[in-house]
Amino acid sequence: MESLVIKEDLMTNYLEEAKQKYKHLFGYVCTSVPLELLDAAGIMPIRLRGIEALDTSLADSVVSKYNCPYIRCVLNIALEGKFDYLSGLVVTNNCDHARRQYDIWSYKVVKDRKDFFLGYISTPHKVSDHAKKWMRDEYELFKKKLEEFVGHKITEEQIKASIKKFNAARSILWKLQELRSEEKPRLTAKEFYSASIAYTQIPIEKFLEHASDLLESAQTRKPIEKYRSRLMLAGSVIDSSQFFDIFEEYNSNVAMDELCFGVRTCDRLIDETGDPLKALSKFYFEECKCPKMMDDTFQRRLVDIKQNVEKYKLDGVVLQRIEFCDLHGIANAMLKHKLEEDYKIPVLSIDKEYLSGDIARLKTRIEAFLERIER
Repeated sequence: MESLVIKEDLMTNYLEEAKQKYKHLFGYVCTSVPLELLDAAGIMPIRLRGIEALDTSLADSVVSKYNCPYIRCVLNIALEGKFDYLSGLVVTNNCDHARRQYDIWSYKVVKDRKDFFLGYISTPHKVSDHAKKWMRDEYELFKKKLEEFVGHKITEEQIKASIKKFNAARSILWKLQELRSEEKPRLTAKEFYSASIAYTQIPIEKFLEHASDLLESAQTRKPIEKYRSRLMLAGSVIDSSQFFDIFEEYNSNVAMDELCFGVRTCDRLIDETGDPLKALSKFYFEECKCPKMMDDTFQRRLVDIKQNVEKYKLDGVVLQRIEFCDLHGIANAMLKHKLEEDYKIPVLSIDKEYLSGDIARLKTRIEAFLERIER
């Protein structure tokens, strides 16, 4: 497992190796960015994390303190020059906080770097026939911009090869997820989440190598026999496995999650046949479960959570949101009401800081919740 645990800083174990293997490293902040298109262009995608930020003083001079702290921490690190190894950034309009990164990076972070690629993907917030065509066309435009930047064509065969490669990684991640969701788990939630973070941080070929080794070793482990409860964790972005320390400290098993750094990256595969851009649109747009969507996404999330509680015999659900995250704040309030009132599922809803400054308060609330539902 050691090879897949990402250190809690920005310089991943494989950054230097990635610089040698790939001509360009691109950053992104949201899971709706089509990684396969970047990989097909010979670009390594790296999901940016803000956990190294000690404060947000530089970012707060540019944006309001009432903006998403994850985005502010990422911006602060960028303004410190610690993302200078990137040669591109891809932004989507998933939320207003993330959307404005295009403008801010353009004017404040990379204004003097003429060779820096700034990409913007406009994503509809409702699924319809028109929106499906829009999304496919948007990916076509994005592909052409990438081709201009890298100086060569991106073929359909290259995109399909990248889809196949990332599908292989998702398949291994899902098998690891199954080991942590067993009644007697052979993988801890922190181990799974560390591997899931690694998927977004290191070269995909290196991830496949180490994830396969982890899967092989975990399958022969002695299972965890006893724990206080089995939980599901959902809500805002969590880009550090340290949050899971709280649950493991209290001997509770987070057997399932619904997080964009977690299960949402691996709970389904991309179609490897037919038009690859349509397949990418279906995966990243039509099947999206982010509360940014204004269609039936809430109902789909509600059903998925209920079904997972039943399938994995979970004792409760923990909904968390980082401060100033409006989308998850509204969604969590609705989920808590429906899960408790309609399905009688115990729910803990917590607001937390992005960085771990309020860990003692969180421990108190989580321990009280576990005492209420423990087996």
